[in-house]
Amino acid sequence: MRRTLARALAIGAAAALAAVQGALWVQGDLLDSERFAAAATDSLQSAEVRALIADAITERVVARSPVAVPDDASARIAEEVARAATERPFAEAFEAAVAALHRSLLSGDADQVILDLAAAEPAVRAAVARADPALAERLPVDDLRAVNVGAEEQLPDLSRLSDETGRSLRLSLLLAGIGLTLGLLVADNRYRVVVAAGIALAFWSTLLALGPNVFVDRFAERLVDPALENAARALVREMTEGLRLRAWATVALGLTSAAVAWTRGRGRTG
Repeated sequence: MRRTLARALAIGAAAALAAVQGALWVQGDLLDSERFAAAATDSLQSAEVRALIADAITERVVARSPVAVPDDASARIAEEVARAATERPFAEAFEAAVAALHRSLLSGDADQVILDLAAAEPAVRAAVARADPALAERLPVDDLRAVNVGAEEQLPDLSRLSDETGRSLRLSLLLAGIGLTLGLLVADNRYRVVVAAGIALAFWSTLLALGPNVFVDRFAERLVDPALENAARALVREMTEGLRLRAWATVALGLTSAAVAWTRGRGRTG
């Protein structure tokens, strides 16, 4: 009975430790405006993300044009803007805009997903000129302060997520400490408790490493725009790269701890 209880407590403590790891990632990466913006900027390496941003910018530029813009010209502009998105001037403006948007969503002030890309106007103007020099002279590229990239309901409620994550982190730390302490106290062989905890930690951390793929699928299903869906997948892959690496490292740590404890505990009774 004591052995079963001790192992159950160890497994529960390992699950709580995995939850701590996830909560720390949410607080440190997802809810940090600068880190989120940096990851979003890195996602510009994805063609899907560049296409989404380029289409939004092109739509705004064309909508404000005093002259009709043919579809083929719009397509060329979007292509050139997407190409400009790979260059440093645009990337720096994009990162600052995403950080500002993230802070607005985190505070709950934003009612739309709007990027202020005014700093990117020179890069966009040059892209339009490359696409169609004649059209560029008549096409205004002077107001990119409100580039709409989606509706607010398409993104998580970051202010609520911040509160919930803080509570989850504190609770998980408490449960992990209590579970591991009680497991060691009631065990007749503490090495077996460590083995159980290590294996369980490796198991839960494996789920944590694979979890982002499930999250991407669930989140993307809410998006009605295929372009936005593809961009969201690319962004989440970029955002969760650190989480996946840390989770796999924890898998290795858990298995190593279990192996060491098993080796040292062999031959002991209980």
